[in-house]
Amino acid sequence: MHHLIKKVTVISALAMSCASAYAAETIDAKVVSIDGGKVALQVEGTVPQWISKGATVQALGWQTSVVGIDGSTFVVEMSKSKASRVNVNSDVVVREISKQQSFGC
Repeated sequence: MHHLIKKVTVISALAMSCASAYAAETIDAKVVSIDGGKVALQVEGTVPQWISKGATVQALGWQTSVVGIDGSTFVVEMSKSKASRVNVNSDVVVREISKQQSFGC
């Protein structure tokens, strides 16, 4: 019985840590311009702190790097082939990439 309780505790702890990895912040944005592999996204209000130059975020279906921020607009960089599939005025959900997600949970 003690062994079973130990297993349940370990499994519960792992499940909770993986669930917290997916409880990342999100924000709605709109594509305002595309220049080669650089896609400018605009949010209402100010850009949240977790979106910073050099940060990796998930946007447009891919993990992308933030290469610039100007007011309520930030620019992400991706390959030109991926950027060519993006449409100006598209709505986008941008998701924070937590440290835990990069370790496989």
